[in-house]
Amino acid sequence: MKMELTKIKLDSNENQLEHYLDIINCIKEIDPKKYPDVTISELRRKIAISCSVKQNEIFCSNGSDILIKVITLGLLKTTDEVIIPEIAFPTYEIAAKIKECKYKKIPLKNYGIDLEATFDAITDDTKLIWISNPHNPTGTILEPEEIEEFLEKIPEHIYVVLDEAYVEFLTEKIPDTIRLYNKFKNLIVLRTFSKAYGLAGARVGYGFAREEIINSFKHVIGPFDLNSYAQALAIKIIDEKEYVKEVRAANKKAMDFYESLFKELNLDYIKSYASFVMVNAGEKADFICEKLLEENIIIKNGKHIEMENWIRISMGNQEQNLKVAKILRDILK
Repeated sequence: MKMELTKIKLDSNENQLEHYLDIINCIKEIDPKKYPDVTISELRRKIAISCSVKQNEIFCSNGSDILIKVITLGLLKTTDEVIIPEIAFPTYEIAAKIKECKYKKIPLKNYGIDLEATFDAITDDTKLIWISNPHNPTGTILEPEEIEEFLEKIPEHIYVVLDEAYVEFLTEKIPDTIRLYNKFKNLIVLRTFSKAYGLAGARVGYGFAREEIINSFKHVIGPFDLNSYAQALAIKIIDEKEYVKEVRAANKKAMDFYESLFKELNLDYIKSYASFVMVNAGEKADFICEKLLEENIIIKNGKHIEMENWIRISMGNQEQNLKVAKILRDILK
């Protein structure tokens, strides 16, 4: 089946809630003949206000995956070592391979990041540690006090990146990230407009770090990495707090629906705090993915992310979720 025929895409954790019309209309004011703002000044100003950090500590680019590469290439030497979770967003490892530096993968514990094992893995060569919270692809979360206790043990010459791509979906166990950022000078925070803000197609990733850290990125980040349309959309939507609240509420409703469904079907699943859920489909995982695809529904097969027999379903709208539920019931009941 050709990808362009697919009607329902529940494999990439895309936001399914429609934007307010004025958000989309803001790009009509853009003059495509002109280059984008090379300093990204207005967006950085808005992010600084929203996150309560200094504007000169904000950095942006064409999606968080680009920023992951920028951080790795900008901060590391080939003799340095990176520590990443064994099952994680693949760009952490890809960036290390591009840099040709050493990297170490730490197995998950209860499907989440094992901070104790991560700390124990530190060597004299360790320079960078990746932590995602909530964790992708499992959706697990670290307790706020766990993160702080971990950071307190990390030497200042080792950078810790806290990837919070899904943080806006949290309704509990919300980390006090800004306080941690102000406390630990070696902490770098990454966020995105792709998930809760629904700008995956615009590709807007951002982060905050100390100015001396950001200066290390200048030789690897391009001058026009964020186009005018992406900047305009992000500038507009960052003030739309009600939209994000609606997204969060819709996500929780969908998650509750799937949790009830999995209990009904006696399926083990991983409690998720993100916009997707991992469920153990056993030997029927491939069959379920194939049957859903026949109905123009794409989900993520866990075997592609080192989780054999698991499937990952992104939260869809009510109609989409009901279609998935019907197919799962037909197969498993």
